[in-house]
Amino acid sequence: MNQDLFKTHLATTIEWTTQALSVAKGEGVDAAGALFHSGGLKHYHHDDHPVAFRAVAHFLRFAPLSSPDHVVRFVGGEAHLFEFVPHDFWEEAPARADHPFRQHLPITTVSSREELRSALGDVSKCAYIGDDPEFANSLDVPASLVEPPALIQALDWFRAYKTEYEVDRISEAIRRSGVAHEEVLDGFRGRQSERTLVDRYLNATGHRESNVAFDAIVAWDEHASILHYQAKKQEAPNPGSVLLFDCGARVDGYCSDTTRTYLHDDVHPSFREIVARLDTLVHTLIDSIRPGTCFVDLQRNADRGIAEILCAVDVLRCTTDEAFDRGLTAPFFPHGLGHHLGIQTHDRGGFLPGPTGDPVAAPDRYPFLRTTRPLESNQVVTIEPGIYFIPMLLEPFRSGGDASSFNWSLIETLTPHGGVRIEDDVLVTADGCKNLSSEVVPR
Repeated sequence: MNQDLFKTHLATTIEWTTQALSVAKGEGVDAAGALFHSGGLKHYHHDDHPVAFRAVAHFLRFAPLSSPDHVVRFVGGEAHLFEFVPHDFWEEAPARADHPFRQHLPITTVSSREELRSALGDVSKCAYIGDDPEFANSLDVPASLVEPPALIQALDWFRAYKTEYEVDRISEAIRRSGVAHEEVLDGFRGRQSERTLVDRYLNATGHRESNVAFDAIVAWDEHASILHYQAKKQEAPNPGSVLLFDCGARVDGYCSDTTRTYLHDDVHPSFREIVARLDTLVHTLIDSIRPGTCFVDLQRNADRGIAEILCAVDVLRCTTDEAFDRGLTAPFFPHGLGHHLGIQTHDRGGFLPGPTGDPVAAPDRYPFLRTTRPLESNQVVTIEPGIYFIPMLLEPFRSGGDASSFNWSLIETLTPHGGVRIEDDVLVTADGCKNLSSEVVPR
């Protein structure tokens, strides 16, 4: 990894953190600095079995340590890492991360929370950013400075802008997910079970199920109509005509999120045409992205494009304008077009108007849209339209006034194919955008 990339990234993160604290102070948050806690280990209710740990996102911008109780103390514009390496015979100590943060951050190593508290010193006037209020209380941080909303909003606002280092890490995660797609595509050809395919994905990315970007969706046939399908059946698919594969990898805390829909020769011609046309729509939407693009407008354009597809293949028997104006695409495309991508798969900050100000909610027509924020240079988003045949959503239209606009015979024929989603990861550039996944994830 290029040392200079991380050095510049760290300087930018320090600058944005300083700005966020200043913004928060103007909103009444009087903090002398901030403590970024990687998080505390939690256990299931009345159980000694730990919940899979995931480090707090704002901490990870400073150092990609994915275990509990590391802290970055940020005071006076300087960041100091307190690395938690437990002295314990029950668990193996986390492997020492070989990463440029070791050359660019001052580091103090501690082996217990008591030692950590002592090493941190008096931090009672610092804001606490993390998931363990009890730990914050043990540091004498007042409740008003535990995750103060004004500071969280400012931090979330700046986090949407990605440094060159962050784009590099996201791109590497995308490359690894591309390897996983190639591996799963090979298993698709042999109609292997969902369970076998997810094992191949994990082996290809080097992940365990506890540290993936998200729980991958491996959905044969009608399972593809369940948007967050997670069952992963062990039985071979029957018939195994369509596979929807939605996966991500994580590299130094940064995620990818890519989806493809693969077809065997026995797929109905109309469904094959839907997939081809949707792929064209993905490219059209991405080509339209540039700084200042309104994501809500992108959603509308995707909705209209899907109306055009459904009318062209005779799933809907009306004009594109009628299908769009009457909302007839809703049961086929019930989710949002995409989301910000970074340390979290669904990165935060999508509804913010700025580092201050009330969030801007998704419009009533698109309640599941994850961002209303205009796109700007150096942001990374997913573009992922889909068309699904979901009986639960289609059923109300069978008896309504629009029933005659649906080709129910064709819909019933296509329903066993489940659905299609195609998803790419896109970097907004100074004069347009770059599709980060198109060349490394097979279509």
